[in-house]
Amino acid sequence: MPGKPTKPNTPTHFIQAHQQLIETGLYLGDMSFQDTEPQGGARKCLPSPPPDDSSFDLAPISTIVQIDSNDYWLTADANYHGPSEIWPDFAIIKPSCIVQMPNIMPFTADWANVMDNLCWLQDAIATPEFTTKQGLFTTAGPCGPRFRLHHVLFKALDADDLAMQDGAGSGVQSDKDETNDLDPIFSIENWPTFSDAARGGLDSLRQMHWVIPIPAYDLEEKLIDPHFYHHYLEGAVVELHFNLSHWSISRQGIPGKDVYTADIVMMHVLVPPCASATPHIPLKRKVSAYIHPDSSPTKHPKV
Repeated sequence: MPGKPTKPNTPTHFIQAHQQLIETGLYLGDMSFQDTEPQGGARKCLPSPPPDDSSFDLAPISTIVQIDSNDYWLTADANYHGPSEIWPDFAIIKPSCIVQMPNIMPFTADWANVMDNLCWLQDAIATPEFTTKQGLFTTAGPCGPRFRLHHVLFKALDADDLAMQDGAGSGVQSDKDETNDLDPIFSIENWPTFSDAARGGLDSLRQMHWVIPIPAYDLEEKLIDPHFYHHYLEGAVVELHFNLSHWSISRQGIPGKDVYTADIVMMHVLVPPCASATPHIPLKRKVSAYIHPDSSPTKHPKV
């Protein structure tokens, strides 16, 4: 007779989550990550041979992290207050945050492996003879080494979508509509902004872009309402799945450098920052409204 389901936020729950992550072969905290072979192991994260343009995405990798509340910009408008050197245009904003070692066993003990394996991945895909690396790691905090996450929030509509809008009227669904079947709160028409500059920037995007909600899920595995990213995520301990992207920058007369970004694939809250009375918004799914067991990044990828 099956036993009772393990409750979230218990030692047994974390041990089970730890074991499931190790079994994927993609868990950065695993000491054998660098040696893991087929069925979704670390070697699948290393393209061979690399593309001619030296730009590629690695397979999703995973770890358990705590989102640092001191360096938090993972909001629906990335705290945009007008054009800047970093974000000259609202269309290209990327909500971001810094993550650090979680104060939860057994994941705390794995953090040195996480950092070592991330450094190894950086080196493994670096451009020969380039010595400068930037974009991933940041200055250490009170809990030690940290790294940065990003999320691409807006995508431009492609030619087919625009043609449908211009020639077929509002009754025809675009690819965007078919792949982003979520509650209306997650649409670009209703996307929340928190400054006049962000509201103006969003108004200029509505006809030419669609929005990809941050794929972050609460304790009940429901997609988090963008109004409340701050409440659910800032300071939370999350199961993180991300792609490590890399490109090289080289100009004549200037030393070349490798640039890396950790792009969020999925975050699942394991320990919330504090008890929240925020109501859940009924959801319907390009980002899924729920974590589906058959599509979870913890599953072994097919090879």
